[in-house]
Amino acid sequence: MKIFDISVLVHEKMLLYPGDKSIEIQEVKQVESDDWNLTNIILSTHLGTHVDSPQHIAKNGKRIDQMELEKFLGKAQVLDLTELDFGEKIDLRHLQHNSIRHDDIILFKTKNSTVLRGEYIHDAIELTIHAAQYLVDKQIKAVAIDYLSIGSRKVHEKLLNNEILVYETVDLSNVKPGNYYFMGIPLKIPTEGCPVRAVLIDDF
Repeated sequence: MKIFDISVLVHEKMLLYPGDKSIEIQEVKQVESDDWNLTNIILSTHLGTHVDSPQHIAKNGKRIDQMELEKFLGKAQVLDLTELDFGEKIDLRHLQHNSIRHDDIILFKTKNSTVLRGEYIHDAIELTIHAAQYLVDKQIKAVAIDYLSIGSRKVHEKLLNNEILVYETVDLSNVKPGNYYFMGIPLKIPTEGCPVRAVLIDDF
């Protein structure tokens, strides 16, 4: 069995979505003076590798803590879309030749993974509304993209309103396309999103 960590490191100089604040890490206790170390953190629920719940785009949508735990793990496929250039979008034609099954977790590997540690780019590869509808029709469990956003608000609405979880900022740079077991479990927290430690397991 091989485990791939597809989470980005959360730190004070990490890549951020425009308008988001960086994490604040506050050391409040030190072992030398207080007998133990203790740290406070302040961070956005959409910082780094994270998952969006339906409440992200709908006032009465389900929060993270209201989602069934099984939604955050399951059989997954990593699809290779590295042939797409920045500025292009993942459309229906990129999905139809793949065997996408009910309850799959679909992860898109693109050129985005090569710029996860650089400056923010405005032409990252995203999903179209037609591709989102296709995934809804397939009744997948969750979808993941290797940059800070899966796509437009309409794309988010199409997925999340159908309770398809959206994982963003997964790092697939060292992962080959294929079948895996995915785990991306957030804290049990009453919010619309939450950072996760996302992993793929091979030979499950």
